[in-house]
Amino acid sequence: MTSPVPRHLTTEIEHRRVPAEFRSHRVDLKVDSTGHARVPGSGAHRARYAPGLATELLRLAATDSIGDPMAGCGTLAHETGAPAALNDIDPAMRRFLTPLEARGCTATFVPAHRIEWHREACIFSPPYYPKADRKKPCAHNDAARGPVVGFRDSYECEHPDLIGNPGGVNAIATYRKQMRAVYRHLGSVCGKMIVVTKNWTRLGVEMRLDLDTILMCQDEGWSIQQRHGWIPPASLWSRFNSKRGGGVRAEDILVFVRGRGAAL
Repeated sequence: MTSPVPRHLTTEIEHRRVPAEFRSHRVDLKVDSTGHARVPGSGAHRARYAPGLATELLRLAATDSIGDPMAGCGTLAHETGAPAALNDIDPAMRRFLTPLEARGCTATFVPAHRIEWHREACIFSPPYYPKADRKKPCAHNDAARGPVVGFRDSYECEHPDLIGNPGGVNAIATYRKQMRAVYRHLGSVCGKMIVVTKNWTRLGVEMRLDLDTILMCQDEGWSIQQRHGWIPPASLWSRFNSKRGGGVRAEDILVFVRGRGAAL
């Protein structure tokens, strides 16, 4: 037995709260991947930036006073050379981030809602939505996996504050609560956020993390200022979406400024 086709994760009332000009995907960034080497040994990190993207994100920030509260393997600093403040809750990322301190970076390892450094802009990619956990672990074969019994993701870190691993049937609500705390806190350590989101397809329905991110940030005092997007190279993520009946290929880049004023 398969689960019902998922509905949109925002209600119609919520959808109307997203400024009309920022509701749709855009593909307007040209990312040059030439000449950008990956962080050595980072192949095990599933969500690392594609080569060239970090350089484009730094251009959008218009400053090298940047921080990444969910830095992963540190591609942002490794590729751009910026003296970034880097943070990740996963202790496995220490081997990537700590060596960057010799290049003028700051490395911390606390929950993102507890960072203490301050920068002009934060650039980061939040965790994906938790995926449906089925009764039987049969890859992505819905018919074989049985009914939904909860939600999970496949991050290996077991820290209780890891946002990527909410469990139980209320996982989406848990995700939203944790991410709102992060966005609220970042309002005290930076004045601009550049947030990279990836949407995924579930039973042919696109799950719009981009729109949910806009809603969460608005609730925590941020205003969306710009929206961009690009089509990344073929990846496990894009192949997963294309096989599940979804046409989503764009990776969204959302630019927020502190304050509740109208979008610029």
